[in-house]
Amino acid sequence: MSICSTSPRATDSRKIGGLRHDEPHLYSIEEAGHILGCGRTLVYDLIKNGRLRTRKLGRLTKVTASDLNEFIRRLPSSQGGVK
Repeated sequence: MSICSTSPRATDSRKIGGLRHDEPHLYSIEEAGHILGCGRTLVYDLIKNGRLRTRKLGRLTKVTASDLNEFIRRLPSSQGGVK
């Protein structure tokens, strides 16, 4: 199985380099949007504005799990909840 596979069929939960082998390490733009709770257009805007890093895999644009986590960590905290 490829390291960049996002297939849910992987069952090996060993850690390799600090990452779990059964979790995807690369996400498509659509998958990144799903994780962030937004659409492709916003994800592309975040990339264009330099707020979200991407990697190229041939012609494919991918977002690594670590770049997605870093983006989430940098988001500002909510001060008083949602209105």
